[in-house]
Amino acid sequence: MLLDTQFLIELERELDAGVAGPARRFLGSRRSAPVLVSTVSIGELAAGMNTHEAARRLVSRFRRVNLFTEVALAAAAVDRHLIGVGMRLGENDTWLAGTARYYGVPIVSNDTDFDRVPALRRSRYRHNSQLLTFQPTVLSGINFELSLP
Repeated sequence: MLLDTQFLIELERELDAGVAGPARRFLGSRRSAPVLVSTVSIGELAAGMNTHEAARRLVSRFRRVNLFTEVALAAAAVDRHLIGVGMRLGENDTWLAGTARYYGVPIVSNDTDFDRVPALRRSRYRHNSQLLTFQPTVLSGINFELSLP
């Protein structure tokens, strides 16, 4: 499974608060599953953290995957299709969708925009009935908004 940036932000907040929230529970229930994090998400995450080292620490427990030609072509196929149907994703989400399709893994996200991508499976980690039990924090002065379903 490939973790979306939104998931990583929520995981960081849960770890900081010492709370076993939806992100931690999701990972805990899938301990044997391989977990991937794209360099795209690492960049987005690091932009909102106090230091690059903090981002490195968070993602060090997961397999990091880089962008390379075949991933770029998978992302291009996603973008080409969605342009054709007039439902384009944001640039970074296109990279994440292409990465997940290339590796044949679901993307872990509550973002329903990923549902527009053919042959991409999305795993939700929080359902409508689940509420955050702690106050979200501001990471490095940037308040990341989580898109809640």
